[in-house]
Amino acid sequence: GYKEINYRAMKLLPRGGYLATCSCSHFATAEKFEAMLRSAAHDAGVQLRQIEARQQSCDHPILWGVDETDYLKFYLFQVVYILSNIAKRTRILMHPSPFSLPLK
Repeated sequence: GYKEINYRAMKLLPRGGYLATCSCSHFATAEKFEAMLRSAAHDAGVQLRQIEARQQSCDHPILWGVDETDYLKFYLFQVVYILSNIAKRTRILMHPSPFSLPLK
């Protein structure tokens, strides 16, 4: 799902690389999507710097009380640093992510 594809992209990016990610599902709320991105970054051992966050344009208005209209989330991040394997293992042992799930 969303976490695995973002996790894999983060693992492939070099330090200074950019990640553009989005969702057009109203089921993936901004809060859930951001929590997933934080969890994927934690598991990938990267620190992200948010460059930009956007929603759909004004020709697709968000109507309060109609959740289906708040559907598009777009984020642009830059990889600030990548943890070494030793630092990553230490951090995971000290602070396990509540969202950590084994990848297949």
